[in-house]
Amino acid sequence: MTLSLDWQNMVASKADKFLGWWTEGGRYNRLSPIWKKIAKLLPVFKNVIKCYIGFGSRTRFWTDWWIGQASLNSCYGQIYSLARNKEANISTVGQNSCDWNLNLRRGLTERETIEAAELITSLSSARVKNGPNTLIWTLCPKGTFSALSAYKAHLPPSHAQSCHPSAIAWSLHVPPRAKFFIWTACQNKILTSDALIRWGTHVLDPLCLFCMSSTKTADHVLLHCNYAHSVWTNLINKIGLHYCSSQNLVSTIHTITKVNLPKIGKLLISCSVGHMIWGLWKERNNKKFNNKSLPDYILCNQIVGQVTSWIRMRKEFKSLGGIILREN
Repeated sequence: MTLSLDWQNMVASKADKFLGWWTEGGRYNRLSPIWKKIAKLLPVFKNVIKCYIGFGSRTRFWTDWWIGQASLNSCYGQIYSLARNKEANISTVGQNSCDWNLNLRRGLTERETIEAAELITSLSSARVKNGPNTLIWTLCPKGTFSALSAYKAHLPPSHAQSCHPSAIAWSLHVPPRAKFFIWTACQNKILTSDALIRWGTHVLDPLCLFCMSSTKTADHVLLHCNYAHSVWTNLINKIGLHYCSSQNLVSTIHTITKVNLPKIGKLLISCSVGHMIWGLWKERNNKKFNNKSLPDYILCNQIVGQVTSWIRMRKEFKSLGGIILREN
C-alpha cells in the first residue's frame, strides 16, 4: 500500500513530534487520543529498530540503537550521565570514527575512563556516510516492517498460546468481517449490555432478548443462552460430533476446532463454527431491531446452507467428496 504525498507529510510531521518527545516517561499531553495510543507503542518500536546511518542528522547518538547490540545510553550509562546534550544527533557528535566529540560536563574518574575507552573502541567501527538513514526492523529476516511481527512483539508471552483470541478468530474459515467480529467477541468487546454498562452507557433492558433471564454478555448471547445452546447442539451433531460447551467462547471454539480429525474435517468444523457464531449475532440483531427471530432449527438449517455455499467457493474444500452437512 502506498500513501499519497499529503498523508506522507502528515505522518512525517507526527513522527517528528514523537521523536522530539521520545524521552523517559514520555510527554504526550498535546497529542490527540489516537496519537497518544500510538505513541505509547514507541518504546516497543524503539527496542526492535536498528538505524543504519546516513547523514546522521535524524538519529540520536545516545538513545537510538544504531551500533552494537543496544543503544549507547544503555551500554555506557556512566558516560551517558555526564553528557551535556543527551539528545544530540550523530551528525553533531562526530563525522567519522577518528573524531567523536562527546561533550562531557566534567573530567573522568579512573573507572569512567575505562568505560569511555570501551565506548571509543565500539565507535571505531562506525561510519557516517552520505545519504539518508535506513531503519531496519529486526523482528523480520528481511528487515522490513510487518504488522504481524509488531503485534506478536507487543503481546505478553502467555498470549502467544494457540488459544489466544487472535489465534482462534483468524484461523476460522469464514469471511473477513466474521473473523473480525469473532475476534472482538472473544475479547468480550462486542456491543452487549455488560460492555455498554462497563463503558458508562445507560442500558434500559440488560436482559437477553431470547431467554429474558440473564444479562447480555458475549458468552451468554453466543454460547450459554438456551437459544444459542440449541443451535450449537444441532449444528455440531450434524457434523457428527458431541457438543459440550465450555466456560467461555474462546475455550469452546478451541476445544471443538482442535478435535483430532483429517484436515478436511477440521476445515469443515472451522467453517461451521465460524458461520454459526456470525449467524447467532445477526439473529440477535434481527430480534433487537426488527423484533423478529427464526426458530433455532430453521436458523441451524440456514447456517448449513451458508456453510455449503462457502465450501463450494473455497479452494481449500475442493477435495471434499460431497456435502457432509445436510438440512433436515
